[in-house]
Amino acid sequence: INGFENNEIGTLKFSSKGNKLVAVHAFNNNSVELMDFNNTTGIISNPVVFQPSVFRSPAFTGMYGAEFSPNGRLLYVSANNSAIEPCIVYQFDISSNNTATILTTKQIIFNTTAWYAGALQMGPDLKIYMATWKDTAVSVIENPDVYGPACNFSYNKIYMGPAVAEPVQYGLPTFIQSHFDTTSNPYDFSRQGNCVNANVAF
Repeated sequence: INGFENNEIGTLKFSSKGNKLVAVHAFNNNSVELMDFNNTTGIISNPVVFQPSVFRSPAFTGMYGAEFSPNGRLLYVSANNSAIEPCIVYQFDISSNNTATILTTKQIIFNTTAWYAGALQMGPDLKIYMATWKDTAVSVIENPDVYGPACNFSYNKIYMGPAVAEPVQYGLPTFIQSHFDTTSNPYDFSRQGNCVNANVAF
């Protein structure tokens, strides 16, 4: 990342399966960098860089937030491109790991002129939540594993407080993404009955 120091603004996030890493670079870079991640060796490889939108007004940040779908096949990216398009959410099918192919799968699943696009974050319910700067509510992608409009973007789903308090900013709480991958959790921590002073073998 070079040039203007704010080019480094943006999300750095792992997929919940731990095999992908995405870096979103804002301002002059205005790009998404998708990489393979070996969660045994820590090696990052096969970078793919693409720009969801090449049009960007100098007054706006460009690409900002990112989140993988629970199954890891889809990638969501939020951006602030211009006064005409200050808040937009893109969806991509990243399974090909090929720049040209990924760009052909681009879907615009939401845009508004009311607010500025902030962070995207998967929650424990495997839905993706979105912050919009100075908004009064958080939006939700109800079915993030589904390609296209059927992913069901619910605008301003969860009310956070009155506008005068500016309850929503750009960010959202972060999580260790792998906690949300139920297929990779090898332990069952449930136990019936009283477990006080009981030995538990792992």
